[in-house]
Amino acid sequence: MVAAVRLITEKGLAQTRVADVARALEVPRSLFYWYFRDLEDLVCQAIVDARRALRHHLASALAEVDSPLAKLYVIARESTRLAMTDEIERVFTTEVEAAVREPYAAEMRKSVEVFIAEVVEIIVRGQSEGLVRTDRPAKTLAYCVRALVHHNVALYHRGFLANGDDIADTVASVAVRGLCERVDDALAIEATEW
Repeated sequence: MVAAVRLITEKGLAQTRVADVARALEVPRSLFYWYFRDLEDLVCQAIVDARRALRHHLASALAEVDSPLAKLYVIARESTRLAMTDEIERVFTTEVEAAVREPYAAEMRKSVEVFIAEVVEIIVRGQSEGLVRTDRPAKTLAYCVRALVHHNVALYHRGFLANGDDIADTVASVAVRGLCERVDDALAIEATEW
């Protein structure tokens, strides 16, 4: 699927035909239509698959984590790591022009909304435990975490940042420090091996 999305982004949706994608994937056109209505459906499915992969990865990473601050640290770090290695994310952050993104905006927005809802839930728990700042709405804080992850991943894919593990750890540290009610709590989370 990655090769197909890359081909669409290189040629542009209007200039790409199903035959081009089928040839790139080395499958007959009829097989393409067995799985997808059209090229936009293929790209939307790629976005859905990337969202599922992120949710599965985060669920595994969070399995043994209880503290809301630790969860937020792990979410920021692992979301960053996965997005830096995900080919679909790379294609969308580096190769897709805004006009080409438009047909997929609804599916991309849904991915963001799912992420935000999960982060808001953890932030609210952290606020109720006195660990996360309460001077801003939980949803605003969640969008700040998302923006921090997204923009650093984009900088990585565009070649402005190089060391992936260092970027992921830094994003997680900055996110938790920005969310914490007390700096000592953030430092304790950062000192833990996750």
